Amino acid sequence: VIVQLVLASKMSAQPERLEGPVLSRNLSPLYQHLGIPVLRSAQTLNSGSWTLTSALNIASHSVRERDNGRSFELDGETTRVDIELGVGLSDKVTLNLNVPYLGHSGGHLDSVIDGWHAFFGLPDGARDNQPRDVLRFALGDPAIDDLQENATGLGDLELGLTAQVMSSQTRFLAVSLQHKFSSGDEDRFLGSGVASTAITINATARNCGSETLSCHAQLGLVYLDGSPFVQDTRDFVPYTSLGIAWRFASSLALLGQVDYHGVTYRQKPLAANGAPLWGTLALRWRPSRDWVVDAGFAEDLAVGASPDINFRLGLTYRPQR
Repeated sequence: VIVQLVLASKMSAQPERLEGPVLSRNLSPLYQHLGIPVLRSAQTLNSGSWTLTSALNIASHSVRERDNGRSFELDGETTRVDIELGVGLSDKVTLNLNVPYLGHSGGHLDSVIDGWHAFFGLPDGARDNQPRDVLRFALGDPAIDDLQENATGLGDLELGLTAQVMSSQTRFLAVSLQHKFSSGDEDRFLGSGVASTAITINATARNCGSETLSCHAQLGLVYLDGSPFVQDTRDFVPYTSLGIAWRFASSLALLGQVDYHGVTYRQKPLAANGAPLWGTLALRWRPSRDWVVDAGFAEDLAVGASPDINFRLGLTYRPQR
């Protein structure tokens, strides 16, 4: 009986493969390099165990703003591949290293998005005045930072540590610390050119009102050591996320999530663009014991401060010990 209780405790301390949150990011060229952490489970890996996650994101941007002689324009697509390794340093501490590789281009999604907007009667915004499948990221008038040629390369690396501070069979609380390095090229919008550090409180509830539901939440603050794009930035930016997972079959789950972070830039017209808020929907499938696949999309809920749409495909491998 004692052995069975110990094994049950070990299993309950492991993140549910199907019910973990979506690692959703704001892929706007102005925000994705700030080092704002993605929503994570408060459950940590067992000592010595590890997990490897790869995620492909394709985001479409279409923003054009002008205010008091200042302007910025984002027109194009971003493709981002994240490779993340998670290692259980102990039963209560997990180390994560994320390595991103990015590409900016004119892309191929403009006609698809225009058709989507037309079908559902949604506004096209700046798309009506921008050419299709053309790349331009420009800040200032005349433009100080101006990207019109395809760019690919390594992004800003992230190193994080999560420590579980409270746990029960179904409730978990953790504190996370993340440092983002300035490894990406800021001149080509592949990085921020500066480091940042974030501290986060993570909470996870399994059996969240139902045995088939799990809930995740985070609240945190990131310290930004400036920005290469705009001089007048806030030193501290708050962020929060809320996610829910519904396991409707033994190997399938539906995931919903909302992410937000505060206004980063004080200078207009960026400040007038508001705080980023986006929602994510995804379907997750576990084809075998060690593998999990998820596919979904993210849509901007506050227009202009995050991509119009972001398509995501993820693959996770965590071997059983």
